[in-house]
Amino acid sequence: MKAETYVSVVVETDGPIPGPYSLRGIGAEALNRDGSSISSFETFLHRLPKATMHPDNQRYWARQQNLEMYHRMEELSQEPIDAITHLTAWTSNLPSQPVMVAYNAAYTWMWIHWYCTQYSTRSPFAMGPLDLKSQ
Repeated sequence: MKAETYVSVVVETDGPIPGPYSLRGIGAEALNRDGSSISSFETFLHRLPKATMHPDNQRYWARQQNLEMYHRMEELSQEPIDAITHLTAWTSNLPSQPVMVAYNAAYTWMWIHWYCTQYSTRSPFAMGPLDLKSQ
């Protein structure tokens, strides 16, 4: 069996698709097969130059319970190229091939892949993420 490192990934976005909307945050936890933690990663990204925030996302971030996270995202955000460079460097230091695991893998993978193809020479994850909704 090929060695794999499972990486649980979450994203925070400004809308439903990359390009017109922005990826604002990436959180990841690399796990051994037994579920024990190997390493974690977190970064926040500046908005894309001409991107907007979708009305549904505006309502979400305006809720009282989400304001602290929104302000943290704004304060700690960096240029997308820097965030993606850090993500690919982090994944390249994992003990084996990273496999993305997410609650909505198609959505999460779409954002990560789009940003990696825009700001890097490679996407750190294989084309087949594992979706926790279907497991």
